[in-house]
Amino acid sequence: MNDTLDTLVFRIQNEIHEQTKQEFGQEFFERWTNPVHMGLLEQASTEASLTGNCGDCITVSLKIMEERIQQARFVTTGCGPSVVCGDMACELAEGRDLESAAAMEGSDILEILTTIPEDKEHCAHLAARTIREAIRRYWEKTS
Repeated sequence: MNDTLDTLVFRIQNEIHEQTKQEFGQEFFERWTNPVHMGLLEQASTEASLTGNCGDCITVSLKIMEERIQQARFVTTGCGPSVVCGDMACELAEGRDLESAAAMEGSDILEILTTIPEDKEHCAHLAARTIREAIRRYWEKTS
């Protein structure tokens, strides 16, 4: 029985992976299954959590040195597009000065992740807003 169940689960998982690759592309699939920036920083300079209208929550933690984002990490309770957008937002933020990173918009993420469906574009906007909120909180506590 266990072998049958394991085989069924494996088959369903492979079907989901193949469907995801076909619908969203290889880059989306790679970011979804292996997000580079997933997790939170233990000694973050700042952190923020926001919840979107869809109920997804993204939390971002940033390590900042000399007004530049050294590291950016995220976690989300959301769907695949939330994972992919959170990962891309952190990638775009790393290495940038705070002013530049605070200007990030969801459209910047969507320009790169061209396969995000229209009904999931809010994930990119939520990820960018969360980065901006973390920076705002950093400025608030260091001013």
